[in-house]
Amino acid sequence: MSTFDLTTGTPPMIGRVLTIPAWLEYVEAYDFGPIPPSILTLHHTWKPTIAQWRGLASMRSMQVGYAKKGWSAAPHIYVAPDGIWLFTPLKDIGVHAGDLNGSLKKGWYSIGIEMVGDYDRERPSGVIWEQTKAVLGGLTRRLGRPFAELLTFHRDASTKSCPGHAVTKDWVIAEVAGWLHAEEPPARTPYTEQSAILGLPQASMAQAITAILSRPIVSTYASQPYEEKDVRNVIVPAYWQQALAVGIDPVLAIAQMIHETDNLTSFWAQRPRRNPAGIGVNGKKQVQPPHPRDGWAFNLIDSRWELGLSFDTWADHAIPAQLGRLLAYALPIGQGTPAQQALIDKALFVRGLPRPTRGSAPVLKLLGQVHNPSKEGWAKPGDFYGQKIAAVANRIVATRV
Repeated sequence: MSTFDLTTGTPPMIGRVLTIPAWLEYVEAYDFGPIPPSILTLHHTWKPTIAQWRGLASMRSMQVGYAKKGWSAAPHIYVAPDGIWLFTPLKDIGVHAGDLNGSLKKGWYSIGIEMVGDYDRERPSGVIWEQTKAVLGGLTRRLGRPFAELLTFHRDASTKSCPGHAVTKDWVIAEVAGWLHAEEPPARTPYTEQSAILGLPQASMAQAITAILSRPIVSTYASQPYEEKDVRNVIVPAYWQQALAVGIDPVLAIAQMIHETDNLTSFWAQRPRRNPAGIGVNGKKQVQPPHPRDGWAFNLIDSRWELGLSFDTWADHAIPAQLGRLLAYALPIGQGTPAQQALIDKALFVRGLPRPTRGSAPVLKLLGQVHNPSKEGWAKPGDFYGQKIAAVANRIVATRV
Protein backbone atom coordinates (compact mmCIF):
# COMPACT_ATOMS: atom_id res chain seq x y z
CA MET A 1 0.00 0.00 0.00
CA SER A 2 1.21 3.47 -0.86
CA THR A 3 2.18 5.70 2.06
CA PHE A 4 -0.48 8.04 0.66
CA ASP A 5 -3.08 5.29 1.14
CA LEU A 6 -2.42 4.60 4.83
CA THR A 7 -5.74 4.93 6.66
CA THR A 8 -6.93 5.45 10.21
CA GLY A 9 -10.24 5.19 11.99
CA THR A 10 -13.65 3.85 10.96
CA PRO A 11 -14.53 3.94 8.17
CA PRO A 12 -10.88 3.94 7.03
CA MET A 13 -9.79 7.47 6.06
CA ILE A 14 -6.54 8.60 4.46
CA GLY A 15 -7.04 12.19 5.59
CA ARG A 16 -4.38 13.76 3.33
CA VAL A 17 -4.84 16.94 1.33
CA LEU A 18 -3.17 17.50 -2.05
CA THR A 19 -2.59 20.45 -4.34
CA ILE A 20 -3.48 20.09 -8.02
CA PRO A 21 0.14 19.27 -9.06
CA ALA A 22 0.49 16.76 -6.21
CA TRP A 23 -2.84 15.17 -7.14
CA LEU A 24 -1.83 14.83 -10.79
CA GLU A 25 1.44 13.18 -9.83
CA TYR A 26 -0.37 10.91 -7.39
CA VAL A 27 -3.09 9.73 -9.77
CA GLU A 28 -0.70 9.33 -12.71
CA ALA A 29 1.29 6.73 -10.75
CA TYR A 30 -1.68 5.18 -8.95
CA ASP A 31 -2.04 1.40 -9.09
CA PHE A 32 -5.69 0.35 -9.02
CA GLY A 33 -4.83 -3.35 -8.94
CA PRO A 34 -6.65 -5.94 -11.05
CA ILE A 35 -9.99 -4.05 -11.16
CA PRO A 36 -9.81 -0.38 -12.19
CA PRO A 37 -12.84 1.85 -11.55
CA SER A 38 -15.49 1.81 -14.26
CA ILE A 39 -17.22 5.13 -13.57
CA LEU A 40 -16.67 8.44 -11.78
CA THR A 41 -19.63 9.55 -9.69
CA LEU A 42 -19.88 13.27 -8.99
CA HIS A 43 -21.51 14.62 -5.81
CA HIS A 44 -21.90 17.82 -3.85
CA THR A 45 -21.79 17.80 -0.05
CA TRP A 46 -24.72 20.28 0.30
CA LYS A 47 -23.57 20.42 3.91
CA PRO A 48 -20.92 21.30 4.92
CA THR A 49 -20.98 24.38 2.72
CA ILE A 50 -17.84 26.22 1.68
CA ALA A 51 -18.34 28.65 4.57
CA GLN A 52 -18.67 25.77 7.03
CA TRP A 53 -15.59 23.88 5.81
CA ARG A 54 -12.84 23.40 8.42
CA GLY A 55 -10.35 21.16 6.64
CA LEU A 56 -9.27 18.05 8.57
CA ALA A 57 -11.81 18.81 11.31
CA SER A 58 -14.58 18.58 8.71
CA MET A 59 -13.14 15.34 7.33
CA ARG A 60 -13.06 13.81 10.79
CA SER A 61 -16.57 14.99 11.51
CA MET A 62 -17.83 13.26 8.37
CA GLN A 63 -15.92 10.11 9.33
CA VAL A 64 -17.73 10.07 12.68
CA GLY A 65 -21.05 10.57 10.90
CA TYR A 66 -20.38 7.69 8.51
CA ALA A 67 -19.37 5.44 11.42
CA LYS A 68 -22.68 6.17 13.15
CA LYS A 69 -24.44 5.05 9.98
CA GLY A 70 -22.46 1.81 10.05
CA TRP A 71 -20.72 2.51 6.74
CA SER A 72 -17.66 0.39 5.96
CA ALA A 73 -16.25 3.03 3.61
CA ALA A 74 -16.97 6.54 2.32
CA PRO A 75 -16.54 8.67 -0.81
CA HIS A 76 -13.02 8.64 -2.19
CA ILE A 77 -12.29 12.34 -2.73
CA TYR A 78 -13.45 15.64 -1.28
CA VAL A 79 -12.72 18.73 -3.37
CA ALA A 80 -12.56 21.52 -0.81
CA PRO A 81 -11.52 25.18 -0.55
CA ASP A 82 -8.16 24.16 0.93
CA GLY A 83 -7.29 21.34 -1.48
CA ILE A 84 -8.11 17.85 -2.69
CA TRP A 85 -8.75 15.59 0.31
CA LEU A 86 -8.32 11.80 0.15
CA PHE A 87 -10.75 9.67 2.15
CA THR A 88 -11.28 6.07 0.88
CA PRO A 89 -8.33 4.66 -1.12
CA LEU A 90 -9.02 4.84 -4.86
CA LYS A 91 -8.47 1.10 -5.31
CA ASP A 92 -11.15 0.21 -2.75
CA ILE A 93 -14.91 0.23 -3.20
CA GLY A 94 -16.50 3.24 -1.55
CA VAL A 95 -19.89 3.97 -0.03
CA HIS A 96 -21.43 7.06 -1.58
CA ALA A 97 -24.08 6.35 -4.22
CA GLY A 98 -26.13 3.23 -3.52
CA ASP A 99 -26.22 0.94 -6.54
CA LEU A 100 -23.60 3.12 -8.22
CA ASN A 101 -21.01 2.10 -5.62
CA GLY A 102 -20.47 -1.03 -7.67
CA SER A 103 -19.15 -4.40 -6.56
CA LEU A 104 -15.62 -5.74 -6.71
CA LYS A 105 -17.09 -9.24 -6.84
CA LYS A 106 -18.97 -8.23 -9.99
CA GLY A 107 -15.84 -6.66 -11.43
CA TRP A 108 -16.69 -2.95 -11.35
CA TYR A 109 -16.94 -0.02 -8.99
CA SER A 110 -17.10 3.77 -9.04
CA ILE A 111 -14.98 6.56 -7.63
CA GLY A 112 -17.03 8.94 -5.47
CA ILE A 113 -16.02 12.59 -5.84
CA GLU A 114 -17.59 15.14 -3.49
CA MET A 115 -17.51 18.86 -4.27
CA VAL A 116 -17.78 20.84 -1.04
CA GLY A 117 -20.78 23.18 -1.29
CA ASP A 118 -24.42 23.41 -2.36
CA TYR A 119 -24.86 23.62 -6.15
CA ASP A 120 -28.64 23.46 -6.47
CA ARG A 121 -28.85 27.16 -7.43
CA GLU A 122 -25.49 27.93 -9.00
CA ARG A 123 -22.67 26.02 -10.57
CA PRO A 124 -19.40 25.39 -8.75
CA SER A 125 -16.71 27.92 -9.60
CA GLY A 126 -13.33 29.21 -8.51
CA VAL A 127 -10.96 26.93 -6.66
CA ILE A 128 -13.59 24.22 -6.13
CA TRP A 129 -14.28 23.85 -9.83
CA GLU A 130 -10.65 24.16 -10.93
CA GLN A 131 -9.70 21.35 -8.55
CA THR A 132 -12.71 19.27 -9.57
CA LYS A 133 -11.71 19.50 -13.22
CA ALA A 134 -8.20 18.38 -12.26
CA VAL A 135 -9.60 15.42 -10.30
CA LEU A 136 -11.90 14.35 -13.13
CA GLY A 137 -9.32 15.04 -15.83
CA GLY A 138 -6.50 13.29 -14.00
CA LEU A 139 -8.60 10.18 -13.42
CA THR A 140 -9.77 10.20 -17.05
CA ARG A 141 -6.21 10.39 -18.32
CA ARG A 142 -5.05 7.66 -15.92
CA LEU A 143 -7.90 5.30 -16.86
CA GLY A 144 -7.48 5.91 -20.60
CA ARG A 145 -11.17 6.11 -21.44
CA PRO A 146 -13.41 8.88 -22.84
CA PHE A 147 -14.64 11.08 -20.02
CA ALA A 148 -18.24 11.00 -21.27
CA GLU A 149 -18.22 7.21 -20.73
CA LEU A 150 -16.91 7.56 -17.19
CA LEU A 151 -19.10 10.35 -15.83
CA THR A 152 -22.14 9.62 -13.69
CA PHE A 153 -24.08 11.78 -11.24
CA HIS A 154 -25.36 10.63 -7.87
CA ARG A 155 -28.87 11.56 -8.99
CA ASP A 156 -28.66 8.93 -11.74
CA ALA A 157 -29.45 6.40 -9.01
CA SER A 158 -31.13 8.61 -6.41
CA THR A 159 -34.05 11.01 -5.90
CA LYS A 160 -31.55 13.61 -4.63
CA SER A 161 -30.46 16.52 -6.82
CA CYS A 162 -26.80 15.63 -6.22
CA PRO A 163 -24.39 17.03 -7.50
CA GLY A 164 -26.86 19.95 -7.63
CA HIS A 165 -29.63 21.05 -9.98
CA ALA A 166 -27.33 23.68 -11.51
CA VAL A 167 -24.78 21.04 -12.59
CA THR A 168 -25.51 19.37 -15.92
CA LYS A 169 -23.61 16.61 -17.67
CA ASP A 170 -23.20 18.56 -20.91
CA TRP A 171 -21.54 21.39 -18.99
CA VAL A 172 -19.25 19.09 -16.99
CA ILE A 173 -18.22 17.12 -20.08
CA ALA A 174 -17.39 20.29 -22.02
CA GLU A 175 -15.44 21.77 -19.11
CA VAL A 176 -13.35 18.65 -18.54
CA ALA A 177 -12.75 18.28 -22.29
CA GLY A 178 -11.35 21.80 -22.28
CA TRP A 179 -9.14 20.96 -19.29
CA LEU A 180 -7.82 17.83 -20.97
CA HIS A 181 -7.07 19.75 -24.15
CA ALA A 182 -5.25 22.54 -22.34
CA GLU A 183 -3.50 20.59 -19.62
CA GLU A 184 -0.31 18.79 -20.49
CA PRO A 185 0.23 15.44 -18.74
CA PRO A 186 2.69 15.71 -15.88
CA ALA A 187 6.16 15.33 -17.31
CA ARG A 188 7.98 12.18 -16.36
CA THR A 189 11.60 12.62 -15.45
CA PRO A 190 13.60 9.75 -16.95
CA TYR A 191 15.32 7.56 -14.41
CA THR A 192 19.08 8.07 -14.22
CA GLU A 193 21.87 6.88 -11.96
CA GLN A 194 21.10 9.98 -9.86
CA SER A 195 17.51 8.84 -9.19
CA ALA A 196 16.65 8.57 -5.50
CA ILE A 197 15.85 5.15 -4.06
CA LEU A 198 13.08 6.70 -1.97
CA GLY A 199 10.20 8.16 -3.98
CA LEU A 200 6.99 7.57 -5.92
CA PRO A 201 6.90 5.29 -8.99
CA GLN A 202 6.73 6.66 -12.51
CA ALA A 203 5.03 3.53 -13.84
CA SER A 204 2.16 1.32 -12.77
CA MET A 205 2.25 -2.16 -11.32
CA ALA A 206 0.64 -3.42 -14.54
CA GLN A 207 3.54 -1.97 -16.55
CA ALA A 208 6.06 -3.74 -14.31
CA ILE A 209 4.26 -7.05 -14.73
CA THR A 210 4.05 -6.66 -18.50
CA ALA A 211 7.71 -5.63 -18.75
CA ILE A 212 8.82 -8.81 -16.98
CA LEU A 213 6.49 -11.08 -18.93
CA SER A 214 7.54 -9.56 -22.25
CA ARG A 215 10.86 -11.40 -21.88
CA PRO A 216 11.62 -15.05 -21.07
CA ILE A 217 11.26 -16.05 -17.42
CA VAL A 218 11.88 -19.78 -17.87
CA SER A 219 15.44 -20.69 -16.91
CA THR A 220 17.68 -23.64 -17.72
CA TYR A 221 18.50 -23.66 -14.00
CA ALA A 222 14.86 -24.15 -12.98
CA SER A 223 13.51 -27.40 -11.62
CA GLN A 224 10.19 -25.61 -11.09
CA PRO A 225 10.01 -22.79 -13.68
CA TYR A 226 8.33 -19.51 -12.88
CA GLU A 227 4.97 -18.98 -14.50
CA GLU A 228 2.98 -15.89 -15.39
CA LYS A 229 0.87 -16.32 -12.25
CA ASP A 230 4.00 -16.12 -10.07
CA VAL A 231 4.89 -12.74 -11.56
CA ARG A 232 1.37 -11.38 -11.74
CA ASN A 233 -0.05 -12.63 -8.44
CA VAL A 234 2.93 -12.94 -6.10
CA ILE A 235 6.22 -11.31 -6.97
CA VAL A 236 5.31 -7.91 -8.42
CA PRO A 237 2.36 -7.22 -6.07
CA ALA A 238 4.60 -8.00 -3.09
CA TYR A 239 7.26 -5.60 -4.35
CA TRP A 240 4.67 -2.90 -5.02
CA GLN A 241 2.89 -3.08 -1.69
CA GLN A 242 5.97 -3.47 0.49
CA ALA A 243 8.07 -0.85 -1.31
CA LEU A 244 5.36 1.82 -1.22
CA ALA A 245 4.69 1.11 2.45
CA VAL A 246 8.26 2.15 3.34
CA GLY A 247 8.71 4.91 0.75
CA ILE A 248 10.88 3.03 -1.76
CA ASP A 249 10.15 3.56 -5.45
CA PRO A 250 8.90 0.06 -6.41
CA VAL A 251 9.94 0.56 -10.03
CA LEU A 252 13.58 0.87 -8.96
CA ALA A 253 13.40 -2.12 -6.63
CA ILE A 254 11.86 -4.28 -9.37
CA ALA A 255 14.38 -2.94 -11.91
CA GLN A 256 17.21 -3.96 -9.59
CA MET A 257 15.72 -7.44 -9.29
CA ILE A 258 15.34 -7.74 -13.08
CA HIS A 259 18.94 -6.63 -13.60
CA GLU A 260 20.39 -8.86 -10.88
CA THR A 261 18.41 -11.98 -11.84
CA ASP A 262 18.44 -11.47 -15.61
CA ASN A 263 14.64 -11.23 -15.55
CA LEU A 264 14.17 -14.11 -13.07
CA THR A 265 16.28 -16.55 -15.11
CA SER A 266 19.55 -16.63 -13.13
CA PHE A 267 20.67 -19.59 -11.01
CA TRP A 268 20.20 -17.68 -7.77
CA ALA A 269 16.70 -16.49 -8.66
CA GLN A 270 15.32 -20.02 -9.00
CA ARG A 271 13.47 -21.98 -6.36
CA PRO A 272 14.48 -22.95 -3.70
CA ARG A 273 16.97 -20.03 -3.62
CA ARG A 274 14.73 -17.08 -4.60
CA ASN A 275 17.60 -14.62 -4.19
CA PRO A 276 16.26 -11.35 -5.66
CA ALA A 277 19.42 -9.28 -5.93
CA GLY A 278 22.61 -11.22 -5.40
CA ILE A 279 22.39 -10.97 -1.60
CA GLY A 280 25.39 -12.76 -0.13
CA VAL A 281 26.53 -13.86 -3.60
CA ASN A 282 30.21 -12.97 -3.94
CA GLY A 283 31.28 -15.14 -6.85
CA LYS A 284 32.88 -17.83 -4.71
CA LYS A 285 32.50 -21.27 -6.32
CA GLN A 286 34.03 -24.70 -5.77
CA VAL A 287 33.65 -28.27 -6.98
CA GLN A 288 34.21 -29.97 -3.63
CA PRO A 289 31.29 -30.01 -1.16
CA PRO A 290 31.77 -27.16 1.32
CA HIS A 291 31.75 -27.62 5.06
CA PRO A 292 29.49 -26.44 6.51
CA ARG A 293 27.04 -26.29 3.61
CA ASP A 294 24.89 -23.50 5.06
CA GLY A 295 24.95 -20.53 2.69
CA TRP A 296 25.96 -22.68 -0.26
CA ALA A 297 23.85 -24.05 -3.10
CA PHE A 298 24.69 -26.71 -5.66
CA ASN A 299 24.51 -25.63 -9.30
CA LEU A 300 23.48 -28.83 -11.08
CA ILE A 301 23.94 -27.40 -14.56
CA ASP A 302 27.50 -26.19 -13.93
CA SER A 303 28.32 -29.00 -11.45
CA ARG A 304 29.65 -26.77 -8.68
CA TRP A 305 28.82 -25.25 -5.33
CA GLU A 306 28.16 -21.49 -5.13
CA LEU A 307 28.07 -19.19 -2.13
CA GLY A 308 24.99 -17.03 -1.46
CA LEU A 309 21.76 -16.72 0.47
CA SER A 310 18.53 -18.60 -0.20
CA PHE A 311 15.04 -17.52 0.86
CA ASP A 312 11.97 -19.56 1.72
CA THR A 313 9.44 -17.28 0.01
CA TRP A 314 9.40 -14.18 -2.15
CA ALA A 315 6.85 -12.12 -0.26
CA ASP A 316 7.85 -12.88 3.33
CA HIS A 317 11.60 -13.32 3.02
CA ALA A 318 13.32 -12.46 -0.26
CA ILE A 319 11.68 -9.14 -1.08
CA PRO A 320 11.87 -7.78 2.52
CA ALA A 321 15.58 -8.67 2.56
CA GLN A 322 16.19 -6.65 -0.62
CA LEU A 323 14.00 -3.70 0.36
CA GLY A 324 15.37 -3.51 3.89
CA ARG A 325 18.90 -3.54 2.54
CA LEU A 326 18.06 -0.74 0.10
CA LEU A 327 16.68 1.28 3.02
CA ALA A 328 19.86 0.66 5.01
CA TYR A 329 21.90 2.07 2.14
CA ALA A 330 19.54 5.03 1.67
CA LEU A 331 18.93 6.08 5.29
CA PRO A 332 21.54 7.09 7.90
CA ILE A 333 21.47 5.11 11.14
CA GLY A 334 18.64 6.22 13.38
CA GLN A 335 16.63 7.90 10.64
CA GLY A 336 13.37 6.72 9.13
CA THR A 337 9.89 5.72 10.21
CA PRO A 338 9.22 2.78 12.56
CA ALA A 339 8.15 0.70 9.54
CA GLN A 340 11.41 1.53 7.74
CA GLN A 341 13.48 0.72 10.81
CA ALA A 342 11.68 -2.60 11.29
CA LEU A 343 12.38 -3.63 7.69
CA ILE A 344 16.03 -2.60 7.98
CA ASP A 345 16.39 -4.68 11.13
CA LYS A 346 14.79 -7.67 9.43
CA ALA A 347 17.08 -7.42 6.42
CA LEU A 348 20.29 -6.88 8.37
CA PHE A 349 19.48 -9.81 10.64
CA VAL A 350 19.65 -11.96 7.51
CA ARG A 351 22.89 -10.36 6.33
CA GLY A 352 24.68 -7.51 8.03
CA LEU A 353 26.00 -4.35 6.45
CA PRO A 354 29.21 -2.51 7.40
CA ARG A 355 28.34 0.52 9.54
CA PRO A 356 30.03 3.06 7.20
CA THR A 357 27.68 2.06 4.37
CA ARG A 358 24.55 3.05 6.30
CA GLY A 359 23.04 6.04 4.55
CA SER A 360 25.85 6.09 2.00
CA ALA A 361 23.68 5.49 -1.10
CA PRO A 362 20.53 7.61 -1.32
CA VAL A 363 20.77 7.42 -5.14
CA LEU A 364 21.34 4.51 -7.52
CA LYS A 365 24.87 5.45 -8.56
CA LEU A 366 26.21 5.14 -5.04
CA LEU A 367 25.18 1.50 -4.80
CA GLY A 368 28.24 0.77 -6.90
CA GLN A 369 31.37 0.23 -4.79
CA VAL A 370 33.54 2.40 -7.01
CA HIS A 371 31.27 5.41 -6.41
CA ASN A 372 30.28 4.78 -2.78
CA PRO A 373 32.01 7.05 -0.23
CA SER A 374 32.39 4.13 2.19
CA LYS A 375 34.29 2.15 -0.47
CA GLU A 376 31.69 -0.59 -0.04
CA GLY A 377 28.68 -1.19 -2.23
CA TRP A 378 25.91 -3.47 -3.42
CA ALA A 379 27.78 -4.16 -6.65
CA LYS A 380 31.56 -4.56 -6.94
CA PRO A 381 33.07 -2.69 -8.63
CA GLY A 382 29.70 -1.41 -9.91
CA ASP A 383 31.02 1.22 -12.34
CA PHE A 384 27.73 1.35 -14.28
CA TYR A 385 25.41 -0.31 -11.76
CA GLY A 386 23.13 2.70 -11.31
CA GLN A 387 22.93 3.32 -15.04
CA LYS A 388 21.89 -0.28 -15.69
CA ILE A 389 19.12 -0.21 -13.09
CA ALA A 390 17.88 3.13 -14.43
CA ALA A 391 17.79 1.70 -17.96
CA VAL A 392 15.59 -1.18 -16.81
CA ALA A 393 13.35 1.24 -14.93
CA ASN A 394 12.92 3.37 -18.05
CA ARG A 395 12.01 0.25 -20.02
CA ILE A 396 9.24 -0.42 -17.48
CA VAL A 397 7.98 3.15 -17.83
CA ALA A 398 7.87 2.79 -21.62
CA THR A 399 5.96 -0.53 -21.46
CA ARG A 400 2.42 -0.45 -22.83
CA VAL A 401 -0.28 -2.47 -21.15
